[in-house]
Amino acid sequence: MSFWPNEGIPKKAEHRKGPDLLLRLIRLSSIICWFMYFASLLVWDSARPQIYTILDIHYDKLSRATWNPDMMLLSFIFLGITIVFTLIALIFNSRRLKRKYDKVQFSLILCISLTVLTLIGFYAYYISLFG
Repeated sequence: MSFWPNEGIPKKAEHRKGPDLLLRLIRLSSIICWFMYFASLLVWDSARPQIYTILDIHYDKLSRATWNPDMMLLSFIFLGITIVFTLIALIFNSRRLKRKYDKVQFSLILCISLTVLTLIGFYAYYISLFG
């Protein structure tokens, strides 16, 4: 009798060839979620008032001195879509945890937590600007 319980039992051949379609879609959705998050940050940055520079003053160029509410709304929409998309990806990921090496995508958890914190921060800043 051996110390190792599986000794002497022939191993089954692994017929799977890499990640399946669902796992590839979960990874792709993680990339899309991060893309949407950074797109919302870029939209938020374009909504800010423009900064006057020496060249603007010298050439009498007018810059926008107020926030653009339409761009801020678009940024909120991007963040909301990111939250929904990340939640759907996390639900699919949780249904996929069958094999011993399947794991929850840490990137999705990080993305949704940063998105929620950013949304709360943007909303608080929006309320302080426009009351």
